[in-house]
Amino acid sequence: LTPPDDLVRAWQHHVFEAPADPLGPDGKSMKPIGKRNYGGRIWIGDGNGEAVREMDPQRAMDTAESGFGLELMGTQYARDLWEAARNLDSIVGSIREIPVSENSMVVPIDGDLPEMHFVGESVAENASNLPTSKTASGKRTLDPKKFTIHQIWSGELEEDSIIAFTPFLREMLNMSAAQHLGSSYYNGDVETGGTGNINKDDGAPGSTKHYLAYDGIRNFWLVENTGQGKDMAAMLDTREINVARGKLNAGDDDIDNLIKNINWGLNPRDLRLIGDWDTYMAMLDADSVTTVDKYGPQATILTGELGSFKGIPIIVPAYASKTEADGKASDTEGNNTKGQITIFAPAAWLAGNRRGVQLFFDRIQRTDQFLFELYTRRAFINHGANAAAGIFNISL
Repeated sequence: LTPPDDLVRAWQHHVFEAPADPLGPDGKSMKPIGKRNYGGRIWIGDGNGEAVREMDPQRAMDTAESGFGLELMGTQYARDLWEAARNLDSIVGSIREIPVSENSMVVPIDGDLPEMHFVGESVAENASNLPTSKTASGKRTLDPKKFTIHQIWSGELEEDSIIAFTPFLREMLNMSAAQHLGSSYYNGDVETGGTGNINKDDGAPGSTKHYLAYDGIRNFWLVENTGQGKDMAAMLDTREINVARGKLNAGDDDIDNLIKNINWGLNPRDLRLIGDWDTYMAMLDADSVTTVDKYGPQATILTGELGSFKGIPIIVPAYASKTEADGKASDTEGNNTKGQITIFAPAAWLAGNRRGVQLFFDRIQRTDQFLFELYTRRAFINHGANAAAGIFNISL
């Protein structure tokens, strides 16, 4: 819509020219002096044409730091922030979470089923005792780890921002917390040495990196249980996804063990398939899902998307990256050329919540600055064997 010229002139007058106070310091009506340029600023006058104070129209962020507000200075800006199309997928919502009431809390978990025996009737007075069975149990310890985000900005930035700055920061902090928490679950590795961390294999990670809190899902099959991983060393063969799913079953060919076994891979809808973006794009072109005759009406040639693979929901989070051939990521981005897929059972993992996401907003006295603080304390651990499997070294 284009407003008429008289409405535009009236708006300009009341916003940029009309005085904010009805009377000047001498009690006279303050008449505007227009857009009089005094050092590049607009001033209002006192009825006699004398400038008495500066106007303060809302304008772009007034900061000198390039990349953090300086670029928003200008003659005209729309007063809406156009957000980037961020990938906000996260595995956090699929992980079972329990409240943690202590700094270290032991969680009892079930174990093997009690064995049932075939016996005869007890007929003698001194008959032998029937065989007994035990119900196994176990425990896992949840140790909450602390995460935080601190942001400080000046009073001028709060006043002069072209957008509602505080709600914008609050939204971005919450978004960041969800992404980093999901990454800590997926990419977690407590290795701090100069080599070996699955997120930085060629250098020691910074001591405050979020992925150092605990060993996560990818570490489970790539480091702790290497038999759960598959070195593809070629382009992706989608049949290997079914092989990885099969590894979520801990049973063997012993009939007694099979009875007691927990098969995490039994129901595909209860699993999650995680992949980096390039691997996901390669899956779109896989023969097994491309054509209608092989994949029906959900064939990627028709839909252009792949929300699940043989019933397993697919998540492509921003924190799932390509890696080197050994499945670990290099600090040199150009070395990360290989794809990777993880299949895991959320029910085999447990998250603990000692402190939910807390936001604090404060004014810093004597510096005219504001502070946003975010805190949360979370624990994460697997409570079952064969909780995850994966494929690495996928040629793209």
